[in-house]
Amino acid sequence: MVTINELMIQEHIKLLRLLSEIGEKQQTDFFITKTLLNKFREAVQRHFFQEETIIFERVIKVRGKKDLIRLIKEHKEINELIDKIEKDIDFNLSPKIDNLKIVFINHSRFETETFYPRLDKELNNKIKIRLS
Repeated sequence: MVTINELMIQEHIKLLRLLSEIGEKQQTDFFITKTLLNKFREAVQRHFFQEETIIFERVIKVRGKKDLIRLIKEHKEINELIDKIEKDIDFNLSPKIDNLKIVFINHSRFETETFYPRLDKELNNKIKIRLS
């Protein structure tokens, strides 16, 4: 059985690749940058949806809300940073994605080093199957 951590690490790798691609294009082509940003937004929304609808509801039953409050705040911050970058692009301002990268990397690190490993110990296989 694949662990939640293994599944989500793969998601984080894909998202980080998209962020790197955005970083490479940010100074040269606003249209491509916005297209990549929209692709990143859609992928992040799918990822957050999985976490918030499948994982978080189970975590509350098992462990309570402590970690979830942190993760939901981080999800909100990531979404706000994406919105800010999109507005910069719309106004032909050079988008600054460094802060988004830092926040996303820190968020991913917490999930993969702390949050998901604990979940893998606590949740049953039915939940893990829904994520795969």
